[in-house]
Amino acid sequence: MWLAILFAVLSVISLFTFNMGLSGSGAGTGVFSYRFRTGFRISYDDDVPTLGTIDIEGRASPRFKLWGQVSPKYRSAEIDWLLFQKKESTGHAFLDLDHMLIVQGSKSIRLDANTLSSLFGISGTAHNDKVLATTIFNFLQAAQNGTLPPPRHHGYSLPEPFSGRMQHFANGISLRPLELIWVAVWSAFGLRRVIKPKPIERDNPER
Repeated sequence: MWLAILFAVLSVISLFTFNMGLSGSGAGTGVFSYRFRTGFRISYDDDVPTLGTIDIEGRASPRFKLWGQVSPKYRSAEIDWLLFQKKESTGHAFLDLDHMLIVQGSKSIRLDANTLSSLFGISGTAHNDKVLATTIFNFLQAAQNGTLPPPRHHGYSLPEPFSGRMQHFANGISLRPLELIWVAVWSAFGLRRVIKPKPIERDNPER
């Protein structure tokens, strides 16, 4: 009966708190794995027109969180780009965010705005070239130090000067705040009943 009441009330609470727990938002206490996916859409015209896309994806292993709707510190990511500036530049690289390195095969180079410009095949001298490399580098730093926008179901629009969207998800097994309070209160009630001493029955003396 105790378990039946526990799960029955949890089901009712879940109905009223559903919006808090939209898929991927991380709202609650539990074990979460994290993932972000970002697509920058590049279009500007300095000395030379530049067009293309830069896509970045990262994952973080499952971990316990008292509140899951926060960004973890990502240790790695992957980046793909397709850019046109005088000529086409396309490629893929692994990013070691722990050590801020760009890894391509057996080759590793330091990750900063200048090396990103070289990686993308852009000049890095025009104003918007510098803004692009700096924007991507600042985004990767935010992923490394845990300051990305928190996970949410609907994602984010990227700010100017580059359009695009970022999706950030936290998925796992969790209890939302009201559910956690109910489990704690009902568990305490059940435990109290188990350990409560039984009253001593006194024999009535015969008259």
